[in-house]
Amino acid sequence: MPRPATDLEHVSAVISEYAPAKLPVSTWRQAAVLVPLRRMGESRELEVVFTRRAETLATHSGQVSFPGGSVDPFDGSAEATALREAYEEMALPATAVHVLGSLDHVLSHTGYHITPVVGVIDAKAPLVPNADEVARVFAVPLAELVERPRWKLESHERGGKVYELPHFYADGEDIWGLTAFMLLRLVELL
Repeated sequence: MPRPATDLEHVSAVISEYAPAKLPVSTWRQAAVLVPLRRMGESRELEVVFTRRAETLATHSGQVSFPGGSVDPFDGSAEATALREAYEEMALPATAVHVLGSLDHVLSHTGYHITPVVGVIDAKAPLVPNADEVARVFAVPLAELVERPRWKLESHERGGKVYELPHFYADGEDIWGLTAFMLLRLVELL
């Protein structure tokens, strides 16, 4: 019987063998996010962990995101940045994350060159939101996210142009924007 696309072994193999499309280094600000995957209970099935940004933040307040931020000079790599930010945002120790690899790099309309780092987190690791940055930490089963009919396209206007952007609604949250874009890339690979 074939393994489901959301099984830990399948996901690990796909991501660890994937060669992500990297954008040339430019004057864009470098950033990284952790795309955290976690086993659901005793099963081999995975869920994706998200944060909802605090309403008090200056940018993207109240939006669903992956933990992440700008690369600091002392980080040394995108992976180090993603792990540092996950610790700062939800107290996830780097030792509780097994990094599988990364997804294609993306550019944001705000001038960031982002590396999405995919990692499996220890199911027993407590996730405690830093109230200054994160309003909530929640998870959605990966099996739900791979269901194409659950995704919706919605119109957004920016700079006089209308764009159709993907949205996924789960657990009372709206996953959209770059988070949805990176998530869809993961789904496509699986």
